[in-house]
Amino acid sequence: MTTAVEEIVELNNEVEESLQTHVEVQIKKDVMQNIIKRVERSKEKKGVVPIKQGIYLHFGEDQITARALNNDYSTQVIVKKTKDNYTFLEGASGGAVFMDPKLSSMVNSMPRKNIKLSIHASNAVISAGRTSFELKTLDSLEFPQFMDNIEGPEVKLHSDVLKRMYVKTTFAASTLETRPALTGVQHKVKDKRFSLAATDSYRLATITQELDEEVEEINTVIPAPALSEIQKQLDDSVSQVSIRFSKSSVAYSFDNGTTIISRVIDSPYPDISKLIPDQFTTEIQFRVDEIRELVKRAMLVDQENSVQLLVKAEALQARFISRESEKAGFVEDISPTEGEGKDVKLGLNIRYLLDTLNHHSPNSLIKMQFVSNSRPIIIRLVDGDQDNLDLVLPVKLAGNDNPEDVVIEDFRGDIQIKIEDGE
Repeated sequence: MTTAVEEIVELNNEVEESLQTHVEVQIKKDVMQNIIKRVERSKEKKGVVPIKQGIYLHFGEDQITARALNNDYSTQVIVKKTKDNYTFLEGASGGAVFMDPKLSSMVNSMPRKNIKLSIHASNAVISAGRTSFELKTLDSLEFPQFMDNIEGPEVKLHSDVLKRMYVKTTFAASTLETRPALTGVQHKVKDKRFSLAATDSYRLATITQELDEEVEEINTVIPAPALSEIQKQLDDSVSQVSIRFSKSSVAYSFDNGTTIISRVIDSPYPDISKLIPDQFTTEIQFRVDEIRELVKRAMLVDQENSVQLLVKAEALQARFISRESEKAGFVEDISPTEGEGKDVKLGLNIRYLLDTLNHHSPNSLIKMQFVSNSRPIIIRLVDGDQDNLDLVLPVKLAGNDNPEDVVIEDFRGDIQIKIEDGE
């Protein structure tokens, strides 16, 4: 009887041993570095499911698969096997979930171009030469599945175009969960025009791109954190991106083997068209680099609050005034390159203004359009698509109640112009 029990136990142990991962590979250090770099930002930082804080790595006969995920999005990287990038030393395939947050640092510190990675059950060893790290891992079979079988309308864009669109909008999304829709960026497709919009209710950024092909109408909201990660992934190794939309998720497929799946925010986005004025009483134009440097100087006095802007458009005069306290103040004049319309006196959130300017090329020419001291200010490129704009709400400041009474005494904005002209 005892012998029979022992045989059963031994058989169970053999079965369990056979089911455990046992694989050893030699992989180029730069290949391993690139894989980890592309997935590690997608790990869950905190949470109740520990395995979501790890990196899934699987070495197959034909490819390496790496994955990481969080509550907003998941990332998968596939690297096809070549004769040079990795070889099996033992076993034929296998993987694990690496939980150590210092995995990237360990790989980066390896002294040789090739790394040996051994995985046996819940243990792993990364070694090169006389250096080795021992790690505890989790079973790769326990890692959540990567659901990339998304069906729906598809938008195809060059990576540079998509990155530019996200750079120019995601910064304006809200970070407050009180209004979930505003923590994302609205994506719309209609009449071969792909439009993005982001707002935190104090500012707005929109951009539109013409598509080469007809696409079914789309109106969905994607979390800004997912789009920030996509921006980082769009480097020189990516040329084309395919975006597939469904009701609950969106799949971004890059031509370098990376796929990102993002959830969709199930909350209606506000009608932003009601926020954008269609007529203006004043318009002034500036070079981005000139006004941006001015705003940076103003922030040395007050980084968080507001500046007062005085404009005499017809005289090509503008003055920025910042007063943090009786001990510190800032005044600088600047001459718009062009101007027309009524005088303006209003307050602006200085950080919001700088955020907007930072997302334009330094040599660009922008126009600031005004309606009144209580209506939104619109910022557009002079020669750009008029649907591509930034909107900033004015700030109520004492002394701005009578915008008609604008006086700019001892204007000094023309001093720099004379210096540059050699006078």
